[in-house]
Amino acid sequence: MIIGEINLSDNVTCSKAAASMGGSQIWLEENETLTVEEMLKAICLNSANDCVYAMAEHLAGSEEEFVTRMNNKAKSLRNV
Repeated sequence: MIIGEINLSDNVTCSKAAASMGGSQIWLEENETLTVEEMLKAICLNSANDCVYAMAEHLAGSEEEFVTRMNNKAKSLRNV
């Protein structure tokens, strides 16, 4: 995958950490795979924390790196 580009048909695999998320979720199992489109639908319709975590890992490699990228983007938007 090229950084910054994803497709709705890309597969996202649920990690152990994503599967263990509490709160609102769709009960993904470790190593279960959904497409980006399916993940986004679950996030929008069910507030699926497990899907959010899995997408963060898919997009940035880890939850921590995703948070860093989000914070950097927020800082850059303040300077616009």
